[in-house]
Amino acid sequence: MEFAYAMGHSRTLGRDPRLEWVVTRVDALRREIAALKRDEQP
Repeated sequence: MEFAYAMGHSRTLGRDPRLEWVVTRVDALRREIAALKRDEQP
């Protein structure tokens, strides 16, 4: 639930400081996934 609220709220009303940790974590996970995808390509 925090994820949906944090991501939706940040796109419509601006970032909510109480949920900034969720947005930060999502950004970190996206970077990690992108790095793993780069590593698995020949």
